[in-house]
Amino acid sequence: MDQLAAALALLTTQHEDIGGLLDELAASTDPARRTTAVTALVDQLTLHLAVEQELLYPGASAVISADVLRELLDEHLAIKRELADLLWLEHDDSRFTPKLVSLRRLVEMHEAWQESELFARVPAGLDGAARAMLAAQLHAWFDDASLVASAA
Repeated sequence: MDQLAAALALLTTQHEDIGGLLDELAASTDPARRTTAVTALVDQLTLHLAVEQELLYPGASAVISADVLRELLDEHLAIKRELADLLWLEHDDSRFTPKLVSLRRLVEMHEAWQESELFARVPAGLDGAARAMLAAQLHAWFDDASLVASAA
């Protein structure tokens, strides 16, 4: 597996981790467990969206049209809004579950397109230098993020 494919696999792993946290939130009614899961979800999803916006999309600009980029950023905005709403709701609030369902739907649609379309287009659409640069940037970000996580 080349370096860019490995970095895209790490993004896919993040998708799986985020899905696991959404599952945990949906399955739990314990306030302490939900608080822990919401906090972890906010941290992971915020970092994930940031790496996409700051590194992946600009690095893949050769294969992402302006219209698609706008749509991706609009999806990020919708996800962040639902996440912020979820963060501020009490866990026994009647709006919590519908917000969680809405957030899950947005995240799943976003991830599905990325994994089926974008992650195939990026490696095929970039020349060797662009592939290497994007791979190096993504790996450096993941290395930095793991250092921050291990220090916490």
